Amino acid sequence: MEAVKIAMKNTDSSQKDSENVKCTRNESGSTDIQEEDLKSDIQKKLSMTSCPYTWGMEKLLTDNVFEWEDTDREEILSEIMGIMMMLLKANVYDNKKKIDDALEEIQKAEDVFKLLLGSIPDDQKYLLNVLRHIIFSTKGHVLYGAKQFKEAQIALKETYVHNVLNLTDKELGSLYGCQAIAWSLFRINTGQKTLELVKRAIEKDNKNAHWYFFLGKTLRRLRRFNLYRTFPSNEEMEAFGKAFSLSQCPTMGIYYAQSKAESKQQFEARSIYTQIFNLEQKSFKVQLRLALGFIRLRMSTEAKQCLNLAGRENPENVTYLHYMGMYLDLCCKKSKEALDYYKLAGERGNSASYWSYMSCMRKLNKNYNPREDLCKMLDKCEEDDNVLKQKLLLHIAECYEYMDRDMNQAAEYYLKAVTIDPKGAILNEHSSILNCTHLNAWNSIEHNVLRRLADKNSILYKELMNFCRRRKEYEKLPFTKELQNIAL
Repeated sequence: MEAVKIAMKNTDSSQKDSENVKCTRNESGSTDIQEEDLKSDIQKKLSMTSCPYTWGMEKLLTDNVFEWEDTDREEILSEIMGIMMMLLKANVYDNKKKIDDALEEIQKAEDVFKLLLGSIPDDQKYLLNVLRHIIFSTKGHVLYGAKQFKEAQIALKETYVHNVLNLTDKELGSLYGCQAIAWSLFRINTGQKTLELVKRAIEKDNKNAHWYFFLGKTLRRLRRFNLYRTFPSNEEMEAFGKAFSLSQCPTMGIYYAQSKAESKQQFEARSIYTQIFNLEQKSFKVQLRLALGFIRLRMSTEAKQCLNLAGRENPENVTYLHYMGMYLDLCCKKSKEALDYYKLAGERGNSASYWSYMSCMRKLNKNYNPREDLCKMLDKCEEDDNVLKQKLLLHIAECYEYMDRDMNQAAEYYLKAVTIDPKGAILNEHSSILNCTHLNAWNSIEHNVLRRLADKNSILYKELMNFCRRRKEYEKLPFTKELQNIAL
């Protein structure tokens, strides 16, 4: 139990020593104590806190290890994610001795916390107690490391509870939930750790919709990490369903409906979407998410109503423009009209809309080669967005392979794609940009591209072959004759 392990290491005598320090200070009437006594007092208090400094994350806290998905999240969870991200960044800055930057991140977290004070329902105020503890415990660790002992002592007085062993079950549930959120923010796959912690959160607080929702999100992320086109498990659907039933939150309900739709339970999905549609309070983002759900289920009347409401609020929004294109394309069968919306949203930075534009172009003109448009997207792709970059490289390789019949160029782009992440799930299966099939990039490389490369002695050929060989080794797959003969 990471939330309390550190605190449990303290003996009763340690706590008495801490009390004696306080008594000595009060009896003497002095506000100053010797530095060593002050340091000792702070160390004992820090050992009873729970925050990123005590969660076993030390080896992971380096530059560029986080990923932040700024998507339509349930509002309170989004704010907690923001706070956890800021505290993790503070830890990174502290490790690099950039104390001012670390304290700036903590101040940002404090500012978000203050905004939350008025938005969390009264029956969930205990979550604020936990957030306060985590924020000011982190601040205490940073200030102590900077040898600002008096400031560290002041920060630790703000932690709400000085010993996590004194937290209530609901507060412990929130502590585990916050830990789970923090672990989910690492770019490497920490999904199993996140899953373990969010389940502990639910064990301690089984009436909190946020933790059920986050459980559903974690299960969804885990299955998609392994293979994108998989059906939701019963556990995932039940988690979203429980979250929605406890909260009646539209965003949580949309994820529940989406899980049902992905499981081919169309009737149930329609029913849930309609239930959300009939709720009074729906934000701009919820209207758009509802519209998308209705479009996918071909419920054109409801989709149009949601789009009309969203369009009146923000007609220039790129997601709105994308979904308008989808509505015209899929519900109204007006693909030519849809192209304008797709292209406009894509040119304004909505990459998903650009994919829709290229798919729609292929539908209207089978001779259309999306390679040039894919290359434009690649040029605009952010340097650290390796997921999108790998996807684009695969599709460019596919165009060279099947449209241009240029195996050298196809091999070049496949090599760039696999170099980014040889174990990426997208390499085992991805949707073709050219048709409705699903492709395995490894099969294309091994059974088509490499066999048709003219120069079998080239560095390009050998490097791709070696990637194929290593993949077979770690997946324990049988070697083809070519792979048996290639030298590593």
